[in-house]
Amino acid sequence: MLNKPSYLAVQAVSSDGVFKSAAVPSRRYAEVSQEKPLAGVRISIKDNFDLAGFKSTMMNRAYTEIYGPKDRSATQVQKLVDLGAVIVGKTKMSAFASAEEPTDQWIDYHCPFNPRGDTFQSPSGSTTGGAASLAGYDWLDFSMGTDSKKVLAYDKVGLLGRDLKSLHHLAKSALNLDDFKSPPKRILYPTDFFPHSNTKQQAMVDDYVDILESYLGVKRTIFSFVERWSQCPPDAAGGKPLKEFLSKSGYYPFFYEGYHEYDQFREDYRQKFGKEPYVGPYMRFRWENGAKVTKEQRDTGLAELKVFRDWVMDSVLRTDSITGSDAILIMPSGNAGPKYRDAPNK
Repeated sequence: MLNKPSYLAVQAVSSDGVFKSAAVPSRRYAEVSQEKPLAGVRISIKDNFDLAGFKSTMMNRAYTEIYGPKDRSATQVQKLVDLGAVIVGKTKMSAFASAEEPTDQWIDYHCPFNPRGDTFQSPSGSTTGGAASLAGYDWLDFSMGTDSKKVLAYDKVGLLGRDLKSLHHLAKSALNLDDFKSPPKRILYPTDFFPHSNTKQQAMVDDYVDILESYLGVKRTIFSFVERWSQCPPDAAGGKPLKEFLSKSGYYPFFYEGYHEYDQFREDYRQKFGKEPYVGPYMRFRWENGAKVTKEQRDTGLAELKVFRDWVMDSVLRTDSITGSDAILIMPSGNAGPKYRDAPNK
């Protein structure tokens, strides 16, 4: 770190000259205190977090070309530093934190390799570099990413770690989270999503829920969002079934925000170079669809999502001062099958 304060990239490579090196400060000089609960903790951050002295590339060459290094670090990054954490570097992500998959959708920069398994599986997701760095380097403690679906027009901080105890310590310190006195006493198992079409993945879900039932001392409650909605629909839904009511609720804000948040970037690039900035096939798809969505449609989608969210918190889940939430909702995540990085993407 410089006096500014700012950061500089380490201009060093591995002994064979093939890979770049990362500076990893010793923990010997770090003293944990009430003011510095994260002293010595090593964290990598996703590229879309600003870091003083570094460019935020958005993994797009046009974006990298037009904007210089940042003068200040993002608020959440600076908070980690103030709490004693050591930022060891920025990690790759899919372009503009999108859902690009390797390799034919990663055009400007090469996707990180997944160190798990045979090392040729897709690392998947926009925080792909954060996950790969944490899985590949045992000297790294955590990685900070984002959930960038743009439905709510902002990114959410996502923390990656190796175990729940240390992740809890990081989250409590960095995000000002309160501890709850006991875990929820209900497990909601929605038949809208289960059983999973992948039998092996379903078996893993069942094993997990069995363990959760044993730990909490309760049995899962099998229910359906669609059926619950039909039993007590919100007045604002106007009598529409759940699937019909939400048919475009996420689509409109997702594509509208994914396009218009880069209006200034496109304008800056046109002004300087007299042409449109290049983006890969996935982002072209996003922008082409986003340009067709009106602000009124976007606002309608957000209003519908609020109706749904309020309904869920009233009729499915409820906040609780003792447990945080009165239930744990089981949901599927991705597909457990192999996804090789050389397989063509549709």
